[in-house]
Amino acid sequence: MVRTPGDAARAYRKVALDAAAKGADARGLARLCFEALDNALGAALRHGESGDMVAARRFLARAADALAALRSALASEHPMADAFHKLIGSAHGSLARCMAAFDGPTVRTIRRDFCDIGDALRAAPA
Repeated sequence: MVRTPGDAARAYRKVALDAAAKGADARGLARLCFEALDNALGAALRHGESGDMVAARRFLARAADALAALRSALASEHPMADAFHKLIGSAHGSLARCMAAFDGPTVRTIRRDFCDIGDALRAAPA
């Protein structure tokens, strides 16, 4: 089997992410999810706007995985849980539509909205 430099980079990222996740509290895990979402959406935009739809779809799928992780990270008894779950559901549906027909403005809007939420999480006292 031939390995590419990309294989090694993916393996390193996975190990680093697994280590960070194991050492993080709930707030830290949420931060990791927001960062993963931002990175995936940024990569999807770069690839989609350059015409590489295969890569754009791959990164949109990663973004959808990050949204699913965020959804599961929020305790159901949290006062914002219902609203946050609706927001995530809406974003997930929009990403699914973007996988079928890439829409850069929609991806940018989702990225900006979740960056704002992630920034507020980082700024809030623990």
